[in-house]
Amino acid sequence: MNPKYLHEVTHVKHLEGYTVEVQFDDGTSGQVDFAEWSPFPGVLAPLAQPKIFGTIYVHPEHKTVAWASPAVALDVDPIWLYCRANGIALPDWQTTP
Repeated sequence: MNPKYLHEVTHVKHLEGYTVEVQFDDGTSGQVDFAEWSPFPGVLAPLAQPKIFGTIYVHPEHKTVAWASPAVALDVDPIWLYCRANGIALPDWQTTP
């Protein structure tokens, strides 16, 4: 595993719509637009509601983003988040079975 991609989220701020600003422990930051998940199928369905999506926060144990709503019991893969926020491709070991 390449440590280049292994970073903890230190701060997240909901900007508007499904876009957030994310900061990482290596000092990098960037915006991530979760609209690509639209139409938010299955367990993601509650995130289509702006009020629920806006409850995004940094999970204290997992050090990635999660949602405070009890309707959404999930957090986001921090490697995916880091790559999206920094405009880099996912590593090969993340995309192959």
